[in-house]
Amino acid sequence: MSAQAIGHVDLYQDAYFKHKVARVRNVQSDICYNLACLVTDNVVTSVKWSGLPETGKAFKRESSIILFYTDRDCFSDFIAWPVNTQSRDDLYFPVNFRLDGINDAVSSFMVADEWVVKGYRKVCNEAGLLDNSTSLGYIIGSTQDST
Repeated sequence: MSAQAIGHVDLYQDAYFKHKVARVRNVQSDICYNLACLVTDNVVTSVKWSGLPETGKAFKRESSIILFYTDRDCFSDFIAWPVNTQSRDDLYFPVNFRLDGINDAVSSFMVADEWVVKGYRKVCNEAGLLDNSTSLGYIIGSTQDST
């Protein structure tokens, strides 16, 4: 079972955390978050997070990582950052995905604990629009267990 949901991930349309498009709350480890919304899919340029679990089993209790994928369902090329950047003095959040070659290409993300996708969450409703409840801390959409 994945870790308890405690943190959030903020997604920004522009570099250096300008023009926030969404906050995904109650983020759990080893759950793939799909950004298949008109306002979030393939528009993210910078990201911040807070309150995410900082250690992971796959990393022998070293820093967990957060992975950003260019396709849905966390199944593609990815770029990763250490989660513990949220509590270090020298904060190193991804300020500009252009530098990483994935600007306006991110379609999903996951915080890795065991580095196994244990389920999926959508940050959109069935119409493909950002679900207003996401900003209130709820994620509506199907949650599927991977088999």
